[in-house]
Amino acid sequence: MRSSIRRQILIPFAVLIGLTIVLLSISNAWISASRAEQQLTDDLNQVIETLSSARFPITDQILLQLRGLSGADFVAFDAVGRVTASTVPADISSQMQSLMTPADGANRLEQLIPLTIRGERWLCGTIDVFRSPEISRLFVLVREADRAAIRRQAIVTPLVVGGLTLIGAAAVSWLIAAGFERRLRSMQHRVAELASMRFEEMLPIERDDELGHLASSINQMALDLQRKTEQIRSTERMAAMSQLAAGLAHQLRNAIMGARLAVQLHARRCQHDDRASLDVAIR
Repeated sequence: MRSSIRRQILIPFAVLIGLTIVLLSISNAWISASRAEQQLTDDLNQVIETLSSARFPITDQILLQLRGLSGADFVAFDAVGRVTASTVPADISSQMQSLMTPADGANRLEQLIPLTIRGERWLCGTIDVFRSPEISRLFVLVREADRAAIRRQAIVTPLVVGGLTLIGAAAVSWLIAAGFERRLRSMQHRVAELASMRFEEMLPIERDDELGHLASSINQMALDLQRKTEQIRSTERMAAMSQLAAGLAHQLRNAIMGARLAVQLHARRCQHDDRASLDVAIR
């Protein structure tokens, strides 16, 4: 089965580039997602650090402002386990009371524990060290859907860029292979014309590369074949003329020999006074 030069160039090149772009896109997407999650944790820790060092009262309004900055919800409890400030509905805040455990002195989020609250998936973390007298413990709540959206947003960009790069690489590969195939087809057509003894048209030299050198060689071959063909044709014409001349000479020689014999017989049989004219005719 005939395989075109375009396929031979395009398929391996496209597969190699495609695998490279896919691997890079996936790795970049994974790194971006990890960085996005780490950035989320860092932002929350920065908010918690602000709350930990705050000496002013922590109210619902302040937590709402922090929610707008970090995208997380907060539920603050005092030392006896009462809710002092919250950004979530009261029923969720009350459900947080059941999660109260003895203080461990943590003042940074190390990990977020998955919880299901009112049928919705949340990620929950707790902080215990605060200078504010109103807060003994702070719950940090992040919706699983929000974190998934952050991950998707971080993943989509590298994948889109990788996909566009893959499409662009495939298009460029196709154009390059198509250019090579077009130039090779023109050479193939030119060689077929040379086989049919048509030497007039010359291949254009588009680029100074291997194919350009090949086209130049084909043009030079065409000129050489044209000269050789003209020489062969000239030799054939000379040979035909020589053959024709030899044939004419043979016919003339035969005719003249017959005429000479006839004159000699006439001279022997008939005695003429004008012998000199017969000698001239014989000679």
